[in-house]
Amino acid sequence: MPSSRLVRLALVGLLLAVVGWIGWSAWSGGTTQDSGDAADARTSGGRLKATYQTEPTNFLRLVAPTAANQMVSLLTQSTLVRLNAAGELEPRLASTWTSSEDGLTWTMTLRPGAKFSDGSPVTTADVAFSVRAALADKAGSAAAGDLRVGGQPVTVQALDDARFTLTFPSPHGAGIAILESLPILPRHKLEAALDAGNLAAVWVPSVAPSDVVGAGPFMLKDYVPGQRLVFGRNPHFYGRDDAGVALPYLDGIDMTIVPEYNTE
Repeated sequence: MPSSRLVRLALVGLLLAVVGWIGWSAWSGGTTQDSGDAADARTSGGRLKATYQTEPTNFLRLVAPTAANQMVSLLTQSTLVRLNAAGELEPRLASTWTSSEDGLTWTMTLRPGAKFSDGSPVTTADVAFSVRAALADKAGSAAAGDLRVGGQPVTVQALDDARFTLTFPSPHGAGIAILESLPILPRHKLEAALDAGNLAAVWVPSVAPSDVVGAGPFMLKDYVPGQRLVFGRNPHFYGRDDAGVALPYLDGIDMTIVPEYNTE
């Protein structure tokens, strides 16, 4: 298995553990939300304290896919779909999808009411923008290869604000699983930079944390180089558990930067 795939799986595992952290607040002083059935009650609140050995060089993983950058992206951004541990596609920002008979065109529908962390709605315009950003030569995106088949790019056409088609230039065995590596980015925050050819210079570590907008479970609240990364719960995150309780359960994550293994 390629090392990049191992890194991705490890980071996804961290994200799933964080988002699905049940009972953490019983240990760290959170509150319990009652779903109406005591057996289905879920515990929410508390903060996860962790360490990380490297720190981000850019909060936009499209232009700098290092392990630390991907970790931040997995916490703050969301993709259209994801592959679970069994290798099956699960919905994320996309709620449903259908394929044409030849398997080249997929019609996908966005999750109703999905929003970015600044409260702006996630629309098909953001999907089209994210594909364009990933494919842009000046962006230098590491995801560009995933969105090309035989050297030709996939194309996105918006049908309305919620529905779009994704068309492959030729048959592709992975199909829409390629979208697992594409974070859906806020067009209203990044389009001007992409058009100017300086996308890589927007979400650098010196940017105000509030400018890093995404549709993931957490928001970047603070970053002190060489010291810490602080994440807070995204109040607009679409995820809910089986009992209808809003995810993530955690109020936030405090991540201390500890480069040296023995010190950690």
